[in-house]
Amino acid sequence: MIPDFNQQNIAIETSNKVNKLEMLIWFYLILGIVYWLGFYLQNKPNWIMNIEFLKSFLLRIIIIQPFYYLTFIKKKSNNLIVTGLMHLVYCLMFIGIWITVMKLSNGWLRELQIFGNSFYYDTALLYLFAFGFFHSKDYFEQFEVLRIKERDLLLLHHESEKNVLSAQMHPHFLFNILNSINASIPAKLEDTRESIAKLAQTYRYILNASKVEETLLSSELEFFINYINLQNDPKKNIINFDVATQHIILNKRKCPPMFLNSVFMNLIGVLQEYGNRKINIILEISRVSEVLRFETNITLSEPLSRKSFIELAKLNTLSMHKDFVRDFNIFQSSTSRILLIFFTPNYNVV
Repeated sequence: MIPDFNQQNIAIETSNKVNKLEMLIWFYLILGIVYWLGFYLQNKPNWIMNIEFLKSFLLRIIIIQPFYYLTFIKKKSNNLIVTGLMHLVYCLMFIGIWITVMKLSNGWLRELQIFGNSFYYDTALLYLFAFGFFHSKDYFEQFEVLRIKERDLLLLHHESEKNVLSAQMHPHFLFNILNSINASIPAKLEDTRESIAKLAQTYRYILNASKVEETLLSSELEFFINYINLQNDPKKNIINFDVATQHIILNKRKCPPMFLNSVFMNLIGVLQEYGNRKINIILEISRVSEVLRFETNITLSEPLSRKSFIELAKLNTLSMHKDFVRDFNIFQSSTSRILLIFFTPNYNVV
């Protein structure tokens, strides 16, 4: 079973948000205690000076938040030199903003000496302490993300290996079963034996289609005819599919595997929904300059109304191979006859 990485990532992100908030609160609390100890040893303050210190410290923490946003969210850079230059500019801006706030406070804020004789030094030191912590936190967060991705990729790799082994075992198992059934069928039931052989051949073609980008047009037609014949049910639906084309064209041209399915199967399904139990399809392929022309005459067992034909003409049957099949057109020559014409590139001559 493939692990639900989305649910895991949501849980991890929720947990990380809580952990980040707790870590930030603890950091500011510890930084405040360190700064207060420096302030206490320098000034031996009374309770009034402690309030002044608290106002000064909290305001600096508030001012530093926009620089955190610019550094880690808006303008984040993995280049060490660029990051260093950004911090040099931001630190000077931080000191400048603090000086401006001090002047505009009209005495509400006082100059306090904490670690030195200049509040410039104290302000710059606070910036360095804060962003030293922020960068350490960011580094460990990225490391944790990489660790989680590595774990998820490892789980996905193991799951893929199991799926590959399973996919390799299933075809062999199916082919062995089909061969065993085929060998146990009496010779008088030759039609049944041929149907089982066609089923094995069709299944093998479908498996190979996922591994190749192109195949011979003759192989594609053989597969599609087998595919149609295997689905025929005399009690429900009968589809006759014939090809009137020179073998030299079929054996020397290539096409995407299973492109005929995308062209015809939706069309056939809709015609059967309109009550056509018997459908005769004659496909003629000819070379016209640099393209191959596919002309298909479809004879129906039940008349097709004009309204039904308009709905049929709107059907998008080429979603898988619209780059290969060109100029797809459907015409109604009579109430029980449809003409389908399309073109493909005349490429990959063997």
